[in-house]
Amino acid sequence: MKHQYQLTKHPVGSLREIWTMSWPLMLSLMSNCIMLFVDRLLLSWHSPSALAAGANASMAYYLFLVIPMAICAISEVFVGRLHGEERLKEIGKPVWQTVWFALLIGIPSWLIALYLPDLVFYHTGNEEHEVVYFQILMSFAPFMCAAIAFSGFFIGIGNVKVVTWCTGAANLFNAVIGYVLIFGVGPIPAMGVKGAGLATGFAQLLQVVLLLGCFLTKHNRKKYGTAKFFFDKGYFFEAVRIGGPAGTGHIVEIFAHYLFFRIVMLAGSQQMAIAALVQSFYLLFGFVVDGLSKGVGAIIANLLGAKELGLVSRVFKSAVILHTIFAVFLFAGIAWGVDMFLGIFFAGEGRTLLENPDTLMMATQAMLWMCVFFLFDGYCWILIGHLTASGDTKFIFYVSTLVNWVAYVLPVFLLVGIWGRGADAAWMIIAFYSMVNFVIYYWRYRSGRWLQAVNERFELQT
Repeated sequence: MKHQYQLTKHPVGSLREIWTMSWPLMLSLMSNCIMLFVDRLLLSWHSPSALAAGANASMAYYLFLVIPMAICAISEVFVGRLHGEERLKEIGKPVWQTVWFALLIGIPSWLIALYLPDLVFYHTGNEEHEVVYFQILMSFAPFMCAAIAFSGFFIGIGNVKVVTWCTGAANLFNAVIGYVLIFGVGPIPAMGVKGAGLATGFAQLLQVVLLLGCFLTKHNRKKYGTAKFFFDKGYFFEAVRIGGPAGTGHIVEIFAHYLFFRIVMLAGSQQMAIAALVQSFYLLFGFVVDGLSKGVGAIIANLLGAKELGLVSRVFKSAVILHTIFAVFLFAGIAWGVDMFLGIFFAGEGRTLLENPDTLMMATQAMLWMCVFFLFDGYCWILIGHLTASGDTKFIFYVSTLVNWVAYVLPVFLLVGIWGRGADAAWMIIAFYSMVNFVIYYWRYRSGRWLQAVNERFELQT
């Protein structure tokens, strides 16, 4: 007999269950990665300065949005816990609280877009493009957060394919309209960076509309109470309390990445271009890390709700095996086709950068270090999925606050900013930083202390 906490037909914690839960999420998140990657690819064809502007502005954009996104993502944890406890008719209520939170950030986002770009992009040398891209993305911020909140509902109940289809449709729309708005077609003028930002924003709006339609179907209204849209103070502030520390920890990480690019810029535009290229490829393949983490988080949340703690270790082992397989394939693909990947990205005006053998070698080494980072970062996010599901988000905040400065920003500043090393050394440091993170998170997992947060720090309404 299938239990309520069992989200698939496969045994709980098995490799097949992790895969069944994760692959639709990976496809969905791959679409999100492709949305950013396509923007950057098209911008790189437009001009190297447009590519750099997209990388820098999108990092600043995430810096401001990472806390709201983390809070909205808590809908998945609420849904998973309630689903495991078989309190199905109450599930819609906490989802709506995270949606209301997403909509409430509209005014702050607009004020940030209006008054802060000159400070954020002060003397970068590419302010004109960066400010435009940043302002457009911030204007659409509530829709991106709302999409995360609605997605959490489908992930928490195990119906992850809905997220995949809605996100895929939105990203197909983004790819088409992005080309049209960036380069211009017929009467539509070429907009460059502005066109890339508008295409992404419109795609996010479409994604919210599609998810909302699925969320409010008759079946979901009857079974999960998805029409219970009234404000609920308890769930609203519980989402902020749990998601806030994780979001704050992530904002430290995003800010560290932002400083990373500012430091690499000191080494010259060529090093910045290489660093942005490698980061873009990581974003392209990062869907594996995010999808696996979300799939694991949903399974763990259901198990904790059902108090089936004995199955937790099986989930971790299966997730580690699956991610290791993905990492091996990524490393083999990069090692075999790195010249082709670099050639595709640096087309047109940027092609001359690869004619220098030293630059080509540096870019190749940076790509290989990115593979190492991918491996250990994936392990970290599997463990973060466990901690988040239990409500142990303060530990995530503590780790992010400490490790990002000691093992990431400071070494990059010394090695690249002071001693003049290149983008390959910068990505070597990022790989080392991910290893340190993994050791700390794994210690927390093995200690069992994160499970104390299930009852002490995660208090669902009764």
